[in-house]
Amino acid sequence: MKAWQWLTSLALCIVIYIGLNSSNESVRQFITSVVYSTEHMTVMRNTVNELFSDGEVVEVASTNQKVLVKFVAIKRYDQGFKLSYEDPITITATQSGVMVYTGHTARTGKVISISYDDGYTVTYGFIDDFYHLPYSTVAQGEVIAMKEQGELFIQIEKNGRVLSLEETVEWIKDHG
Repeated sequence: MKAWQWLTSLALCIVIYIGLNSSNESVRQFITSVVYSTEHMTVMRNTVNELFSDGEVVEVASTNQKVLVKFVAIKRYDQGFKLSYEDPITITATQSGVMVYTGHTARTGKVISISYDDGYTVTYGFIDDFYHLPYSTVAQGEVIAMKEQGELFIQIEKNGRVLSLEETVEWIKDHG
């Protein structure tokens, strides 16, 4: 990296650190809203890519073999759906994106959320293993999670709107 890139990174880290440790609640809320907003995350990611990329484009071939389509049953659960599988599946990124959440929730167990470049945000729950940390980038076809047989939670959002059953099934056919 060039010196100006290091300085820019250092300045950004200092501003975020000071803002998060500030006693001024409005500063903390602003930074938190920027970090947790999918739209702002995409803008920040693109800006950082522009600053630090050398202009080299790497072509990545998809290894996605549409394993999500092989579900046995689907039913509404929370704001998303539960898909039932008889065999273990490997969940891969349908295109390049950013992991926006990895963790555990009371309703959906071990969960990951990924924000794709086309504006979709997909949340998978009840997964057994995930392989990326939050705010890391993933390439198309990259393995992001594993699910043993059983139920997988999926919730797909576009522009802040959760997709309906028909739209979810169509997205799975096209991407999964």
